[in-house]
Amino acid sequence: MNDFIKTLLSLSVSGSVLFLLLWGFKPLYKNQFSRRWQYYIWLVAALRFVLPFTPNTTIIGSLFTACSPDTFAATNTVQTFYSSIQAAPAAAQTPFDLSFLLFIVWSAGVFAALIRKITMYQAFTHSIRAGSTEVSDLKTLNVLSDCMERLSVKKRVELYQSPLAASPFMIGCFHPSIILPVKELTEQEQTCIFTHELIHYRQKDLLYKWFIQLILCLHWFNPVVYMLEKAVNSACELSCDEILIMNLDKDARRAYGDVLIKFLKVRVTYNFFASVTLTADAKHFKERLGAIMHYKKQTTFMKTVSLLAAILLSAGAFALGAYTAPPASPVSSTGFVNYTVRQEDGIFYIYCDGACESDQPTGGISKNSIGFVLVRKDGYATLTGFRSIETLLADVEKQCDDMLLHGTITQEERDIVLETAAAYDSGIIRSIIYDKQGAIVGSFQI
Repeated sequence: MNDFIKTLLSLSVSGSVLFLLLWGFKPLYKNQFSRRWQYYIWLVAALRFVLPFTPNTTIIGSLFTACSPDTFAATNTVQTFYSSIQAAPAAAQTPFDLSFLLFIVWSAGVFAALIRKITMYQAFTHSIRAGSTEVSDLKTLNVLSDCMERLSVKKRVELYQSPLAASPFMIGCFHPSIILPVKELTEQEQTCIFTHELIHYRQKDLLYKWFIQLILCLHWFNPVVYMLEKAVNSACELSCDEILIMNLDKDARRAYGDVLIKFLKVRVTYNFFASVTLTADAKHFKERLGAIMHYKKQTTFMKTVSLLAAILLSAGAFALGAYTAPPASPVSSTGFVNYTVRQEDGIFYIYCDGACESDQPTGGISKNSIGFVLVRKDGYATLTGFRSIETLLADVEKQCDDMLLHGTITQEERDIVLETAAAYDSGIIRSIIYDKQGAIVGSFQI
């Protein structure tokens, strides 16, 4: 659970850093790169919020690893063992840790946000469709058909009129419907409207918007994701405008601008995240109109520069990284091994690989001297006959090296035995056993 929270928070930090960098450098590329590039580049930041793919060593990952209480490779292992045993009773009295509490709070927020957005979407589409009438005018349908053919849209697009619609918009990711206001529209206005909405459909902008909503739900605690949503919505309309006017002359661009102005003057009743409208945000209308009237085709050089910039940003997003939990394994080649020690009549039973008391040998082990038994799920290995405390560590190490040479134990198991012998030699295990009266003395790591 703790690893999950750290991964979530590291993704949130990583995505926020990337977004703020893009947002801060926007004045440098705003008038140089295409509006379409500026729209899709936010997707790189959005993906950084949800994809934990990362190199082994990253800036954000190192930050969260350094803050982790599990990072103790450089600490004295005997002291770690002693501290973990001393802390065990206090930990046992705690019903849940902080990471579990954070997970509960985060889950509640995600659940509430998802339910709210789903119910809002259902209510919105139900209200729109309930009061809508299907357009049956052949002239209007022919205009729509011509626009679909010109944009190579094969999917059937339904056309409705609704008294609730003050401005044209489209709903439905897989079953698209264009909703028109109940008013007379010229053929030129219809062409502009249909082309605009069909470009949104062809770009899959509704799916893009739903993806951003998912990120909002997952990172509801992070104010930066709400900035990301606004940036994507604004860039979406600018990108659509750019594609629409790309092959238009100045007079045709002016006519398109007039259509935007016409619907901007009308108060928009609905402005919902699950729709794409003709005039969604009056605040950015000046920027849209300026981009339409002063549009210039991008040069090949700037296209190349923008492509390289996108590649560099994607590589930077990957390198920025996130925290990833180390693989959980009872025995690993890194030297971090979970095990439990139990003393009985001078013999130390070391349970590895999830082994327990039922797996230990029932006889054949001399109890007249100090001994160590490595208990595994599939067998055991014994090291016995140690009678001198003064030479214990040297004798144990020699026998361990012989067994390692013959493949009887692994390098990790050798380290475990030496660690246990060192703890006994220092008096730590003896004092704990005295307190615990021979019971299991605890779990610890090396």
